[in-house]
Amino acid sequence: MTTSFDDQFTPAEALALILNRLQEFDPTLADEAQAAIDRGRDEISREGAGRKARLVRRTVPFTVDESLTRVINLLRAHFVEAPLITNAALLEIMATPVGEGESGQATSRAIPGEVLVETVSPAFSAIRAERSEQVLQPLEVLPESTIDEIQRLVGNLASVVRTGDGDAR
Repeated sequence: MTTSFDDQFTPAEALALILNRLQEFDPTLADEAQAAIDRGRDEISREGAGRKARLVRRTVPFTVDESLTRVINLLRAHFVEAPLITNAALLEIMATPVGEGESGQATSRAIPGEVLVETVSPAFSAIRAERSEQVLQPLEVLPESTIDEIQRLVGNLASVVRTGDGDAR
């Protein structure tokens, strides 16, 4: 007999658990998730009647279910979509000629692990300013099987915290 997610956690407890685990795993990502939740959504309402009626825009906090959806979308973007985009860019870079021979033909191609990108994190920028060095980070193509597994796990998470209207994707 399997126990459903609803029997174990309320949506608020599930959200708190996910945010706590994110804080343990990556505080910066946890802060990003919290900021996405705190932004809320815009709501437009009509105030007054007749000629004095006006539209008023307010920021309304997300419900717990909407917050869960935001966090799951953030996880999907961070752990699935970003690696897919990075892989596509790296494969393009690796297919790009690096040099030209005497005949005008490409002489070599970029090699995985030799592709370096400048890190744009503020912390790294501060370190770079102190050391007057470039901070470069090697990039490697993430295996598609790894991305598929991460996508499956995020999908599982989404399915167990699915809201009443089924909108956790």
